[in-house]
Amino acid sequence: MRSYDLKVGVTGATDLSGELSAAVTVHVPDRIDGPLSVLFGFPGGGFGRRYYDIRRLPGYSQAEYHTTQGFVFVACDQLGVGDSDHPDLREPRRRRACDGRERRRRAA
Repeated sequence: MRSYDLKVGVTGATDLSGELSAAVTVHVPDRIDGPLSVLFGFPGGGFGRRYYDIRRLPGYSQAEYHTTQGFVFVACDQLGVGDSDHPDLREPRRRRACDGRERRRRAA
């Protein structure tokens, strides 16, 4: 299995301000004989993308399992986790809350 760490620009894909990128690791089979399917993993509970490739315990790498089955496996850090950007999540919420109050005030 070959693995590549990348940053993917996600600016404009959310209502968050500023330049944002998400960290991913692309795991590719050692041998490629034709078209491949791609699986994406987004861990939850605050875990980062490295959760899918634990090599300290033999046979415990989900990324390795999928690549041996002939898949490309992309493990992703969500915004605010791991090596992805950590935006200030409070700013858009304030803006949305203010926008909603302003709409209600105008409607009344």
